Amino acid sequence: VRVFTLAGEALSWCLKLPAPGQFLANTRTGAQLLPYKPSEELCASINAAAHALLKQGIYFVGFDVIGGKISEANITSPRLLTAPEDNTNYYALIAQWIQKKCKNR
Repeated sequence: VRVFTLAGEALSWCLKLPAPGQFLANTRTGAQLLPYKPSEELCASINAAAHALLKQGIYFVGFDVIGGKISEANITSPRLLTAPEDNTNYYALIAQWIQKKCKNR
């Protein structure tokens, strides 16, 4: 599972399924992206980790989850992945957040 967080809150979730015959769910090797509905427990875990990083000044985080546990927190180049059926314009939401943040400075 990939979850992208913005300012300490989960923004986008998707399930990454490896391509047939592959072990890793890498989109460059044909991994399939599907919608994902997380449990309340997983949401709480992700939001807690994202809030802890936000206190350190890290606003954008891409978390990978395996077996219901955070396996990776990517803060240097978090990639926002969305399932094909998800038509939300997350990049516009991020741009709006950045504009608002800049105006408040």
